Amino acid sequence: MTIENDVIYVSAEAAKRVLIHAKGNPAKIVAVGVAAACTFAGTAVGYGLYRGGEHLVKMPFGKDRK
Repeated sequence: MTIENDVIYVSAEAAKRVLIHAKGNPAKIVAVGVAAACTFAGTAVGYGLYRGGEHLVKMPFGKDRK
């Protein structure tokens, strides 16, 4: 799985778990929808930084760099 697909999958799963709680009156459903959107965006950014940082750590630095 590519990094982009991995980030999207993890974010969608996190948002899906929040959306499970969308029951009741319309105001609560909208609030849960906003929370799911924030969860999706936050997870995507955080996990993307994690995966990108993993590549940054593997980059050669210092005197051995060619």
